Amino acid sequence: MDRRKRTGVALAAGLLFLFVTEILLLFLAGNSLYKEEQGKLGALVLSHPEQETEYIELFDRGKQRNRQEEEAGKELEERYGYTSERLGGILLLMGEA
Repeated sequence: MDRRKRTGVALAAGLLFLFVTEILLLFLAGNSLYKEEQGKLGALVLSHPEQETEYIELFDRGKQRNRQEEEAGKELEERYGYTSERLGGILLLMGEA
């Protein structure tokens, strides 16, 4: 095998490694978000068991949020000062920020 072929094989292997690594990181980030959402839902249901059905319906809607709900969430974030800094890098990586 001459030098050009080895360089091509090494380049292809490197690109494949990067691709597989990126897929793995995205999977882990998605799994982390899923577990965090499960924890929040569990905490809500434990604190207000009588509203379990309503919470399940809210969490089950996924991305079908309306502008009013987003604005209410932003207002609460500003009022109480909590941030999602830990998720910021993940959302940028996923192209959602």
